[in-house]
Amino acid sequence: MEKLGALTVGRNATFLLAWGTVQQLPRKLSYLEGIYINGAPSAIYSKNPVKSA
Repeated sequence: MEKLGALTVGRNATFLLAWGTVQQLPRKLSYLEGIYINGAPSAIYSKNPVKSA
């Protein structure tokens, strides 16, 4: 974890967005609002993916 660094103003960060309380967190990881990698939204993650038949 030390290699990840710290959140600092002006630096790019990698993080997950999830709604809920700390107690809900393990379950909420299945329903992420977004993923950011190096400060940009992930190109491969979609909150509401279109299901193909």
